[in-house]
Amino acid sequence: MRLPAMKAEFAIVRLSEGHLTANLDAYLTVSADVSPWTAENFLKRLPCKWDLSFALWQERPIAYCIMSLREGAVHIHQFMVAKDYRGKSVGSAMMLEAKTIAATKSNRITLKVPRHNVEAQRFYQRHGFSFSADAGDYRLLTFEMSRNQAGGS
Repeated sequence: MRLPAMKAEFAIVRLSEGHLTANLDAYLTVSADVSPWTAENFLKRLPCKWDLSFALWQERPIAYCIMSLREGAVHIHQFMVAKDYRGKSVGSAMMLEAKTIAATKSNRITLKVPRHNVEAQRFYQRHGFSFSADAGDYRLLTFEMSRNQAGGS
């Protein structure tokens, strides 16, 4: 995949338990400045997680998306871009890939984002997500795919 703003090549790597375990420190580094995720979070077993989750690599992971199937929707548990790659279209490229992969399992994507993280909320809204509900310190957002986006005709 080529990202126009960076003019660099990135490989899309589908995650597996073995791959994630072997590269765990590198994945923890991607989000260390903004996420409290631990090895336990990364390795937690979730429905369809290994069918849905992926990362962008350039010698090491520079971004990743952990998804699973939850109540008939694909749920994004963690969507992270390394600090040095933020604001350079990496997140947009990842969201396109997330939607493509999610469409193989559902026509709906859900996620939650901290209420105080207005920048992330704006990012998801720019990518078609809409507010669903408040849940404590989080806002729940949903993206509904059209039949064409979800692989229908």
